[in-house]
Amino acid sequence: LLTQLYSLDLSNNYITHISTGDFTSLTSLEYLNLSNNSVSNLKSNSFENLFNLVNLNISGNPLNGSLHKNTFVGLSSLPSLDISKNMLKSVENGSFSGMDHLNYLKLSYGNINEIQYNAFIDIYNITYLDLSYNQIEVFVVNTTSLENVQELLLHNNLLTVISFERMYGLKKLILSNNKMKNMSIKTFKDQKYLQHLDLSQNGNLTFDFPIIQNQNRINKLILSGIINKLVFTDFINNNIEQLDFSNNNLSNVTLIDFQHLGHLKTLNLTRNTIKTIQSGDFVGLKKIRDLVLSYNKIEYIQPGSFIDNSLMLILDISYNNLKTINYGVFSGLINLKVINLSYNRINT
Repeated sequence: LLTQLYSLDLSNNYITHISTGDFTSLTSLEYLNLSNNSVSNLKSNSFENLFNLVNLNISGNPLNGSLHKNTFVGLSSLPSLDISKNMLKSVENGSFSGMDHLNYLKLSYGNINEIQYNAFIDIYNITYLDLSYNQIEVFVVNTTSLENVQELLLHNNLLTVISFERMYGLKKLILSNNKMKNMSIKTFKDQKYLQHLDLSQNGNLTFDFPIIQNQNRINKLILSGIINKLVFTDFINNNIEQLDFSNNNLSNVTLIDFQHLGHLKTLNLTRNTIKTIQSGDFVGLKKIRDLVLSYNKIEYIQPGSFIDNSLMLILDISYNNLKTINYGVFSGLINLKVINLSYNRINT
């Protein structure tokens, strides 16, 4: 029956369980959407014989307990699996065994607090892994099968212990909103191709090494909301184009050494405690296009402060304490297109 069926959408119904053999005859099926139902448990071999399936969405179901070994047996050709928005608490060893072509796996928005060491064994082609918005405290897994992962999303968890050993292909790593306190020089030693790193909102995070010592390809670095003082004197990376250092209680721009950030195009310093901008603060930022200084306590900008930033297009100094704008403050900004000075105390 229905052996030629190509796509089946059963989303937003009241399905409570899936039994072994329910889809056995649908051998031509490529798209199966079971999202937003009431399925609480997935049994082993629930999807057997769906050899041609390329997209399986079971998000938004109240799945509870654990993902068990052999749950997805028979889905050897499946590249995309969405199991987000559920109540799963753990991912057991071998949960995805046999999924030889899986490259997109979404497990976000759940209650996962345990990932067993061999949970991701044998999925060698995976490039995207989303584990965000869970309750994970420790991410230490067998990464033999994760060498090709390019995007790893672990934000909004409870992480205190992490390891990315042998994850050589990582290009994007999001670790924001966790509980991390220390990172050693070994943390990112295998990530030579990392381009986007987000460590924001890890309030007590400290480093015992220059933050991106060996990651010469990073072009986007987000370090907002880190209470402990970060030292930038050893910034030796010349490829960063976007730097977010907002919400860090930064009182003096000179604490950041811009001499080694000559490729920077976007700099976000909003929500700090900067009171003055001095001539020379942004020397070296010859390629800067977008500078955000909003929500600080800026009372004075010395004329010539932006003389080295002739390519700047957007300058945001809103929500500060400026009363006057002195002659020559914007000298050198020959390409400036947008300037925001709203919500200051300017009266002349």
